[in-house]
Amino acid sequence: FENHLHGSLRGRLIGRIAADLRAATPQDILTRSMEIVEARECREKRTLVEDILNQAKQGGPGVSGLAETLQALGLGQVHTLIVDETLHVSAWLCRNCGALPPAEAASCPQCQGPVERLEDVVERAVEDAIRDNSQIRFVKENEPLRQAGGIAALLRFRASKSFALSS
Repeated sequence: FENHLHGSLRGRLIGRIAADLRAATPQDILTRSMEIVEARECREKRTLVEDILNQAKQGGPGVSGLAETLQALGLGQVHTLIVDETLHVSAWLCRNCGALPPAEAASCPQCQGPVERLEDVVERAVEDAIRDNSQIRFVKENEPLRQAGGIAALLRFRASKSFALSS
């Protein structure tokens, strides 16, 4: 079968299923195909998380943790947002710069902008990523991401610290 595929399609194959076509039902083929697709997506997400967290540790184009990720979203830096699908955090958030001020602060300590209480700041992060045309990946059961705060991002660019604090 593979020999009859165009080369560009052959290069996109991600797995093979051995099946008796007389005995297998379409549902059997679909179920086995979805297992292959899900396994590949899991590997790709695990690799993406590792890459982003390594970039963040090395000062490259990556950030991890809620505060740094929200700041990067506020500056339009985020190319790919990655979120633990179980992460839900309520917090105070600056409306101007996206900083996370101490609880019930009257204004943002970084830019003196107004702050608001959000029941789910992660939902806001996802909305911001959508608005900026960032890619978004939700992952489950990824311990390194959980240890890094459950949220991280691969950046389009890294703003200098003076720019980040002055905007």
